[in-house]
Amino acid sequence: MIWSGWTAYSFQYFLHASWGRILLLLAPLFIVPLILKTILKIADFAENKLIQKIEFRILLPAIFFAVSFLFEKGFLAALFSAPWLIMTVLIAWAGWKTGYFFNQKNNTAKHAIGAGMIYLLVGGVWAFIDRIGWRPLAYDPEIVFLTVAHFHYAGFVLPIVAGFVFNELKDTFSKIVVYGIISGVLLVAAGIVFTQLGYGPNLESIAAWWLALSAILLAFLQIKISINKSGKILAAICWSLGSVALVGGMILAGLYGMRHVFPIPNLDIPMMRFLHGSANVLGFAMFSVLGWFFYFRERKLKTEITFYQK
Repeated sequence: MIWSGWTAYSFQYFLHASWGRILLLLAPLFIVPLILKTILKIADFAENKLIQKIEFRILLPAIFFAVSFLFEKGFLAALFSAPWLIMTVLIAWAGWKTGYFFNQKNNTAKHAIGAGMIYLLVGGVWAFIDRIGWRPLAYDPEIVFLTVAHFHYAGFVLPIVAGFVFNELKDTFSKIVVYGIISGVLLVAAGIVFTQLGYGPNLESIAAWWLALSAILLAFLQIKISINKSGKILAAICWSLGSVALVGGMILAGLYGMRHVFPIPNLDIPMMRFLHGSANVLGFAMFSVLGWFFYFRERKLKTEITFYQK
C-alpha cells in the first residue's frame, strides 16, 4: 500500500531516475520484511528472538527511508535514512550473532542466509552515503545509488533465495551455485572499484558473468523445484515466474559488464535500470520470495496440524 502510493506520487517515466528509486524502495517496504517473515517460518529460525523483534519493528525505518527521498541530498535526507541504516546493522548482527560462519561449518543454507543478512548492511551504509551526498572514490552519484540497489537485491535477496533452494535440494551442484552467488556479489562490487581506480574493466567483466551465470543456474534449480513441487501450485507458479525473470535480468547484467569489449547500442544505465532492474525486482525478487513464503507457510501449517492430530 505504502509502496503503491509512493509509486503513484513519484513516477515520471521508466527511463527516469525516479523508476530506480521506486524499485529500490520496494526492498525496505516489502521484500525485506517478507523475507524476514519467511525466515521465521523455517524451523531453525522460528524462535530467533532478534529476528522476530526486527521484523516487528521494520516498517517505520523503511517509511523514514522513503521519506528521505523527498529531500535534496544533505543533512535532512541523511537524517531520515539513518533509521534504515540502524535496521540493516541489526539485521547484519542477527546474521552474525547466530553463528552462520563459525558454528555452522557444514550448513550451506545458513551460510547463504547469513551472507545475505550481512550484505544488506553494505546496502544500508551506501544508502546513507547516497542520501548525504558523499561520493567515495569520486564515484558518479548514479553509481553510488546503484550500489545501494545492488546490495539490497543481489546482496540480500539473491543469496537468501539460494539458501532456500539449497535447503530443498541439498546436493553438491546447488552448493557450488550458492557459493558462486555469495562470492559473485562481492566480486562485482570489487570489479567496479577496480575500474574506478583505473585498473581496467577486466575484473568487472569477469565478475559480472560469474554472478550472472551463478544466478542463471540458480534460476534453473528453482524451476526444478517448482516441477518437483508441482502440487504446491501457487509457490510453483511464483518460482517459475521469478526464475524466468532472473535469467533475463542476469543475461542483461552480463552483457552490460562486457560493455567495454562488446558495447551494445542503447544499453546504458537508464536502460539497464529499467530492464535489468525491473526484471530482478518485480520479477525475480517479488515472485521468488512470495513463492518461498507461501511454501514455508503451508509446510509449517501442515506440520502444526499433524502435530496437533498426534
